Amino acid sequence: MSFAAGTSNEMTAHRAVEDRCAEIGLPVLHTDAKGRVSRCIWPSGGELGQKALRQIVESPRFARAVVDAAGAWHDEYQPDASVVIDGWTILPLPVSEKRARIGYVCVLLLDSTGIEGEHFASLCQSAGVDAELVAEFFAPIALGSTEGAKRFATLVRHSHSDLAELNSAEVAIEGFSAQLAESYEEISLLYSIGRAMKELVSAEAFVMHLCERMHETLPYRWIALRFLHTVRASKQLSGRTFIEGSSDFLELEGELLMGEITRRVTESEKNDTIVFSAGDDGPEVLCHAISRDGETVGVVIAGEKIGDDTAVSSVDMKLVDGSARLAEVAIANIALYEEQQSFFLGTLEALTSAIDAKDPYTCGHSQRVSELSVRLARLAGLSASECETVRISGLVHDLGKIGVPEHVLLKTSRLTDEEFGLIKLHPEIGHRILRGIPMFDEALPGVLHHHERWDGRGYPIGLAGEDIPLIARIIGVADAFDAMSSSRTYRAAMPRHKVLSEIRDNAGAQFDPELAPLFLTIDLAFYDEMLADVAPQRSSEAA
Repeated sequence: MSFAAGTSNEMTAHRAVEDRCAEIGLPVLHTDAKGRVSRCIWPSGGELGQKALRQIVESPRFARAVVDAAGAWHDEYQPDASVVIDGWTILPLPVSEKRARIGYVCVLLLDSTGIEGEHFASLCQSAGVDAELVAEFFAPIALGSTEGAKRFATLVRHSHSDLAELNSAEVAIEGFSAQLAESYEEISLLYSIGRAMKELVSAEAFVMHLCERMHETLPYRWIALRFLHTVRASKQLSGRTFIEGSSDFLELEGELLMGEITRRVTESEKNDTIVFSAGDDGPEVLCHAISRDGETVGVVIAGEKIGDDTAVSSVDMKLVDGSARLAEVAIANIALYEEQQSFFLGTLEALTSAIDAKDPYTCGHSQRVSELSVRLARLAGLSASECETVRISGLVHDLGKIGVPEHVLLKTSRLTDEEFGLIKLHPEIGHRILRGIPMFDEALPGVLHHHERWDGRGYPIGLAGEDIPLIARIIGVADAFDAMSSSRTYRAAMPRHKVLSEIRDNAGAQFDPELAPLFLTIDLAFYDEMLADVAPQRSSEAA
């Protein structure tokens, strides 16, 4: 029997008792559950005295007495100290394994009667040892009486119990501290990801944030999110791989590894965390599928654990699992948003096409202005979300023309002041139509003010300079360019070089002096293709 078989608290308490007994010279015996001695720990002293004590303990008379005493210990939770031979008292401390008693650690206590008189002489004679030598060896630690030995045994038992409880408390505190640290890491990571979901602007930004936070939290050389080519994933993510961190193995075997991970995850019947070695001599990787509506759309991967313990832990698996599940929610929301946005933009384009169709000469005008405006917005340094607002505003900037009489819109001769006044109402009409719809809130300034001029001579309010919202200044340049580049009922389209000269010459008068030069740098090949697409439609409608 050894301490390895006992519980951790028992092991610690037994060792501490042994150490204390050794300090005061008390022998300790290890027995099995039946009381058979398997090991003796002798106090410091002369070699002859230790040899004599061993012979006594191993003698048939003493060994039988210990076995007889152990028969009574078995049914007691905390057995009392037993006098096995007159003057020789044993305190048994149970050793358990899986709640079953498998032995005892016994503290041997002697009193003065145990090293004198006929019983002692008879014991020494049966063990074949010199009684005087044994008495001399044990005299310094012998207690005054058997009753004193039992009381001392009670003190030893209390000491053992206190040590076990203290160790249990220390283990509990250490375990709690470790769990607290793990929980903090988990909560911190998931909270950060949750906040990123609330502030979701783009799928790419969210995934990059997720990679960064996982790499900061988990002890792995690199973190990756890989997405399959599938319509169930976000359009921004489909087929892409995002990696935070690096390693030589990843540099050399990255593509093969990603392919193998994707294959294993998609073939797995359960959406569980998977741990496997990357190749024969490759490092372990930890991965978890990202699903949407039961279909695997991607995978979260943690590769090459670092530190003293490179084995994948349950904490690692929980964090990867939690991150993957949050990613599933975010990506489902992103994909849903993209679908709604696509439907929304499609509806807008249908609406603006219906408006443009009132005049065959302005067919496609809103789409062209929208695309020109977005390209100018990018050149001006606007963010992706701001550019999307510009796109929407450009599409609906002329929505108010739905309230302008067709005979005014289609008039081929010069407009009267009254008719031009009706035309000038279209920004306000469009603004009134859209202002009650929350998703158009940020686009409204472009609708209302796209005919304002830098010099203040525009309409409907006459704003000037930077008082004109930036989105309106951008759309104003694009709108003027398309108007001059398109044929109308009252005039033919202007040559390209003349249109660009007008933009250049009116910088600081009609147009923002910083935006006009930027507009002149736009590659207009896409614009010419858009014009070409509507040319046949114009010809058929004109005929």
